[in-house]
This record gives sequence, structure tokens and C-alpha cells, in this order.
Amino acid sequence: MNAPISDPELVATLGHRLRAHRIQQELTVEELAAQAGVTPLTVLKAERGSNVTLRTLLRILRALGMIDQVATWIPEPPPSPLALLEKKRDRPRQRVRKRRDG
Repeated sequence: MNAPISDPELVATLGHRLRAHRIQQELTVEELAAQAGVTPLTVLKAERGSNVTLRTLLRILRALGMIDQVATWIPEPPPSPLALLEKKRDRPRQRVRKRRDG
């Protein structure tokens, strides 16, 4: 089994990926910063793996057109058994009529 990735390693990896996406989109640090509503220094910090706020990361991801990726970070949990039971109880009962063959 692989060892879990440490927080600093994960932040560094995300920073490298942010930089790669910025470069792929042919954006300068200044252009991305302006689109994200942050300073160029903040973009550089994010790309270097410094600790930035979640809000800052979301702004940068939105400016890169990657905000939809965030929804996959924490998937929607499956419904609980109690919620399923309550949902089942809320449905009205239906009568079944017997067919007469004859």
C-alpha cells in the first residue's frame, strides 16, 4: 500500500499543476491575478505551494476555467438508510386490484 501524500507534498503538487494550467492557457501571472481578483504575488505563492486560503484557490481555479473540478473533491454522500426509509414512508399507498379472469 502506498503511503498517503503529506499536506506539503499535496500543496506543492497543486501549485505545480496550477502553474502548468496557467502556462498552457498562455496567461501571465499578472493576467491570471487580474482575472482572479488577487495580486500577482498571491498567484506566485499558490504556484510555489505556499499556503493560500481556500477562497483564493477557488478564485484562481475559476479564472482558469476549472471550478467544476472542485465538486469532485468531496463527492455527495449516499443517502442514509433512515432517509431512504422516510422517503419510502412519504409515498402514498397504492391499492392493487385483483383481475378477474373469467
